[in-house]
Amino acid sequence: MRRMGIIECARRHASETYHGGEPLIFATPPWSLYALRCALGKTPAVCFKISLLLAAVLFFAKLTGLVVFAANVLAVSLLNGSRIIAPISSMLAMWSASGIVAVLFLAFWKSHGLLPADGSELAVT
Repeated sequence: MRRMGIIECARRHASETYHGGEPLIFATPPWSLYALRCALGKTPAVCFKISLLLAAVLFFAKLTGLVVFAANVLAVSLLNGSRIIAPISSMLAMWSASGIVAVLFLAFWKSHGLLPADGSELAVT
C-alpha cells in the first residue's frame, strides 16, 4: 500500500510540475560557453568535435539551445578576435561545425514544415 502511494505521488508530482525543459536550457549554456572557450586552445579537429557535441547537447536540452549555441559561438569569436588567444584554424573549425549544425537543422527539422504530421506520414521528432 505504501509503495502505491509513493508511485501515485511521484506520478502526480511529475505531471503537475511540467517545466518545458527550461531548467536544462538555463543549466547548459554557461558550461557550453566555457567549453567553447577551452576548445579554442585545442587542435582544430578537437575543437570541431567539441563544437558538434555542444550543439547536440544544447539541441537535446531544448530546441532554443541552437540559438544559445549560435550566441556562444559569436561571443567566443568576438572575444577571441579582440585578444587573439587561439589559433585561427581552431576558430574556423568551430565556425565550420556551426555551419554543419545549421545545415543539419534545416535538412532534418525545418524542412518538415510548420504543421504537425497529419497521420499519413511517419513523424520522427
